[in-house]
Amino acid sequence: MGSKHIKGFGLFMRLIKNGHELAGMGLHGTQGDVLRMTNRLRLVKSFRGLKLEGLTPRTTKGYDALMLVFLTHSALELYLRITRLKPVEIELAHQSRQSARLIAEVFDSDDRGGKLFDFLIARLDDPRLKGKLTACREKKCCNVHVLSSAIRHIFVHGHLTASPHHVRPERVHRICQKVSEFLVRFMDDDFYRRMGRRIRTR
Repeated sequence: MGSKHIKGFGLFMRLIKNGHELAGMGLHGTQGDVLRMTNRLRLVKSFRGLKLEGLTPRTTKGYDALMLVFLTHSALELYLRITRLKPVEIELAHQSRQSARLIAEVFDSDDRGGKLFDFLIARLDDPRLKGKLTACREKKCCNVHVLSSAIRHIFVHGHLTASPHHVRPERVHRICQKVSEFLVRFMDDDFYRRMGRRIRTR
């Protein structure tokens, strides 16, 4: 995933040292809030898997992927908070074509039989999120945040395992890896644009 720091972190620190306010960078909260977000994203980029005793490599691979999405989604929640972006803006910023391609890969290839989708839908207790996830499968929604949110929600509440509903861990890993990479790229690109814009207008 490239550099461990969020893209544009050096520009951010230069602006801070030169006395610039967060509001002028399109950010909200405190400097500490921004640093917490960047540290969580560094953890995502540095994550190389769990060390689990007594589980098979295949099962461990599935749990690795689920933990990666959990960490990624937590970084994204912090990012949305300090930028005040709405989840729908993730799709718009990344262009709907890229978002649509990933959604199509997940539902037409990685989860072709719909086993993971059925498992998630059956256990989500948020009607709004269930509706959005259904819209994704029907190609009426291309927001990757919906996939991340659904997987994170079910995993945190203990329902989602490395091979839910007989979905092979390799497929879970592939889906989670794609979701994480997409969202990390979104945060990297968006933060870099914000910092670059401020540097250019100094």
